[in-house]
Parts: sequence; C-alpha cells; structure tokens
Amino acid sequence: MLFVGGPHHAQRVLMGRPEFQMALEQPSGERVTYCRHMLEAALRDGRWMNIATYAPVGTSDDEFARLVMDVARLR
Repeated sequence: MLFVGGPHHAQRVLMGRPEFQMALEQPSGERVTYCRHMLEAALRDGRWMNIATYAPVGTSDDEFARLVMDVARLR
C-alpha cells in the first residue's frame, strides 16, 4: 500500500489485507486516520498485486490527485 499526505506521505507498506480505514498513532501520541482512496492491480515480477493508496480522512479528490502526482515525481 502507499500513503499520500499526512505524516506517512510517500511511505510504502506491504500488507496482506489492507483495511478500508486505519488509524495510525504517531510518536507524539496523535492518531491520524487514513482512508483507502484507490485500489489498483499491477503486474510486478510476473505476479499480480493489489496496490491500495491511502490518504488522511477528509482529503478532497483534487488534493488526493495532487498528492499522488507528488509521490510519482519522487520515484
């Protein structure tokens, strides 16, 4: 899965069954709730994988698109 926005921006995590929403606690004790905005299938090393992209709850569609483009530029 890929996180866009929030304190986990551009982080990738491998997870077998990603939830629709998940709350992640920061070292400061603050909790940030992320929501799955996009799910896509990709062929990687000859295997199909589902890739879920998460953004903080309340992220608008326009902001989500901008954040995804930002992460794509970082690659």
